[in-house]
Amino acid sequence: MTDEVVGSALQSQSDEPDDVIFKVCESVRPAVAAALPRTPDEVDQVEETMAEVIVHERQLVRRERAAELGPLREQIAELRGKLDAIISLIGNSTKAADLVVLSQKKPNNAVA
Repeated sequence: MTDEVVGSALQSQSDEPDDVIFKVCESVRPAVAAALPRTPDEVDQVEETMAEVIVHERQLVRRERAAELGPLREQIAELRGKLDAIISLIGNSTKAADLVVLSQKKPNNAVA
């Protein structure tokens, strides 16, 4: 747009209250286009940087997941030990792992 067209557009809106300010801003597209990589070397550098960011993010997620699963695994081991102790007190030589396998092999049509 030329300055005359913009000026006339502003003048045509002069019916607005005095506290309204109209500004004409330049487009942000040239700034964005200037930031984009243009050469193959720049594209390779961007790809390399993105790959490093992805690797770092995956490692962070894995560390967080391992930190969350650690206490749960300890609880599972403790509960298995307690279950083995209870089973040995009952007098059965079956271990907790055997009970889990037996309960999974139960037929679908079996009556509980």
